[in-house]
Amino acid sequence: MCWVELGHFGIEPEVVPLLNGWRLRGNTKGLAVRITCPKKGALSDLEFAGFQQRLLKAFETGDITLDHFVLVTLFMATGRRPCQLADIKALDFIETRSCDGLSEFVLKVPRRKQRGGRWRAEFKAIALTPEIGMAVRELIVENEATFLALWPGFTTPVTKQLPLFVAWQSVLKMKHVALDSLLLSIEGEAFHRRSRVLGIRLEQVAKSLFVLSERTGSPIRVFPLRLRRTIGTRAAREGYGALIIAELLDHSDTQSASIYTENLPEHVDPLNEAVSMQLAPLAQAFAGVLVDLEAEALRGSDIGSRIRTEGGSNAGTCGHYGFCGACAPVACYTCRHFQPWLDGEHNEVLETLRSERSRIFEATRDPVMSSVNDRTIFAVIEVIRRCEFRRTELKGASYIG
Repeated sequence: MCWVELGHFGIEPEVVPLLNGWRLRGNTKGLAVRITCPKKGALSDLEFAGFQQRLLKAFETGDITLDHFVLVTLFMATGRRPCQLADIKALDFIETRSCDGLSEFVLKVPRRKQRGGRWRAEFKAIALTPEIGMAVRELIVENEATFLALWPGFTTPVTKQLPLFVAWQSVLKMKHVALDSLLLSIEGEAFHRRSRVLGIRLEQVAKSLFVLSERTGSPIRVFPLRLRRTIGTRAAREGYGALIIAELLDHSDTQSASIYTENLPEHVDPLNEAVSMQLAPLAQAFAGVLVDLEAEALRGSDIGSRIRTEGGSNAGTCGHYGFCGACAPVACYTCRHFQPWLDGEHNEVLETLRSERSRIFEATRDPVMSSVNDRTIFAVIEVIRRCEFRRTELKGASYIG
């Protein structure tokens, strides 16, 4: 309305209230999911697996803290909103023993976006895998130890009121207050990290992992909503309906969940060999180090460290000194301890994996099941590509010499 406010001619008086009464529609709901946007839509299988692998490696090497590891893992595993994870307290974590003696873990996640609902009035229980459950348990123990070091007088029942993700700056500000006031703060939400902070932490961790997308060639951006979209999309591809997806994403109805089932694209077409060779470096599936000779590898003098193909040929060396129960050689190509040899029979492994992929698809007609080893296929292709490049280097050096 600046034209009218400035006193210019040409606009009829009736036009002003007409334009003020118009309301423009917002963005189309679920557009990023429908068009499989490579920047805001669901992560592809390779992006998701690459991100998960980099996260585990960063935690194993100490590049990220237990607090950040649990936060990102819960975002990936549950698809919950930042405000929901921010509301969780230690007492919401439940560990039980099954009839066979194994530990089972359940996390009661507070619900949000309920009309007229009070804070932490409703919960929805989520079963956690043993690996995630043990990590959450370890974080709770760590939080309790840190808190009791500041206030030794408190007991375990009190510390169970601590948030799962503690705002330690807020805790330290209460160092000199009366214990009664401190107790009220623990039971309330004063020590809970803000949801905005959790979202920022997720993006910061994702940025530090520097996982490249095979679709864009750029580092993938991971944020809470994108992980929710990923869970919904993966569930739809597995054949689950809108009702199940709504339950997974903690929706009160199926209106938003139906987006994932209305127009499901094919994410997992059979691998094209030519495209695979181009995508392999971007997938970053291979995490080990190529060696020219067995003698140059870590543990190269140990015959027991050799990794062999199904046909009995040598492929490389395992540089890990501890026990490993993974299935060699398939699991080795995505392991950071693997040292493939320049003259290893990597093509044999590749052909075996591709044949197995075709066999599974013929038997199941399920592209998701048949693509379970796609990341390993990309890793083997990358090893083959590096071997070819290395041979060219050696040949050039020999020619110059």
